Amino acid sequence: MHIAVIIGSVRAGSNTGKAAAVVVAELKAIPGVTVDVIDPRQLSLAIPGAPGQEAAADKLTGILQAQIKNVDGVIIVTPEYDGSYSAVLKLMIEYFGYPSVLDGKPVGVLGVAAGRIGALRALEHLRSLLVHIGAFVVPMPQSISEAHKVFDAEGRVLDKFADGVIRGVARSVVAFVARSSP
Repeated sequence: MHIAVIIGSVRAGSNTGKAAAVVVAELKAIPGVTVDVIDPRQLSLAIPGAPGQEAAADKLTGILQAQIKNVDGVIIVTPEYDGSYSAVLKLMIEYFGYPSVLDGKPVGVLGVAAGRIGALRALEHLRSLLVHIGAFVVPMPQSISEAHKVFDAEGRVLDKFADGVIRGVARSVVAFVARSSP
């Protein structure tokens, strides 16, 4: 089984990146699961259609679409910025094309936020977008609230409940893909 994890933040040392690292570690601990990480910090993201950026955008579109096309499932980890998901995440999703290579793919979502209600608005907006482009959002999107209290500087999870929530997203996607595979 092949799963892609998409990180929705470009901030170095972000709580989103720390949560994604826990998801990746959990996936790698499951026998038979391989993982690709799509990290926008490692991509040269151009605005599609921007003058002088066409060749770079076309090349990246091909790379990202091929990477997603070949996976069985996807997990998106997003911060909540200004009541929604990040602009960089939206940009990456646009690179997946329309019709999107996410069409028909199982997608798990995990939101990370500093506030007490977590990333609920970001998850709501992201889920709506994913459904619109044909992805199958795995039930029970999860949110980590007060993320600045959940991780230490090295990315270790300090809260046992939050650790279970984060790892649960990985296990839920794997279980869903396993149940829906022929």
